[in-house]
Amino acid sequence: MFRAAIATLTGSDAVLPFPLRASLDRVDAQLDQLIYEAFP
Repeated sequence: MFRAAIATLTGSDAVLPFPLRASLDRVDAQLDQLIYEAFP
């Protein structure tokens, strides 16, 4: 569910301020890491 929300916000048509986009990218990277660690 969270990934779908991030995808909506970070799609190529979305215009976001750089700090918000950078923060969302970090959140996405952390989620990827947590998922990888949970299901190696």
